[in-house]
Amino acid sequence: MKKILFVLLLILSIFLVSRLKIQSISCQTQFGDCPEKFTQYYEKYRSKWYFSKITNSFPEALVKSVQIQKRLPDKLIFRLTTRQPIVAISTDQGVDEDGFIMPIDKAALYPQLQILQNTAISTSLSPTETKAVSVLSFISKYVSVNLKAELTENQLNVLYKDMIIRLDMKYLDNNWFSSLQMLLTQSKIAGKGPKIIDLRFYQPVLTY
Repeated sequence: MKKILFVLLLILSIFLVSRLKIQSISCQTQFGDCPEKFTQYYEKYRSKWYFSKITNSFPEALVKSVQIQKRLPDKLIFRLTTRQPIVAISTDQGVDEDGFIMPIDKAALYPQLQILQNTAISTSLSPTETKAVSVLSFISKYVSVNLKAELTENQLNVLYKDMIIRLDMKYLDNNWFSSLQMLLTQSKIAGKGPKIIDLRFYQPVLTY
């Protein structure tokens, strides 16, 4: 009798497990609910068997990382870390903090960096170019203006008002920003600044 009961319970369990389906799907980014453009990447799992294999199909150009969780009896959860452009390198390409190239809609919303090499979505910039992206973004945040800059080999030229700020990406001093901050503050107080602030050397070189 016990053996029969066990078999019946086993059959019932298998039947119930086979009937489990995903009915509720939640998708969150670090900023809140996932945007509508991501719906196609997770809605395909609705009504699928609960124990189906769930894979990450979100585009790498938009999503940096994905965590997938399941909760009985029918919930599937996606937690995304999306890529955020910090600099534009063309009218339709932006770059995140890791140097990863991604599509953007409005380049004017970001600092703009001109580089020599051809670029493609879902590829990465070189370490030197990635450093230039971070420096340009940092300066732009400090002056509250979306600046324009050009990178030629290791030299970054940043245009700020009527001033050019020059930095060497290969030999960037750890105190470069403190020096720049002090010089910009002095220029603001004096009401007049240099035409060129060259931070490629041990001591800043100013040209008036």
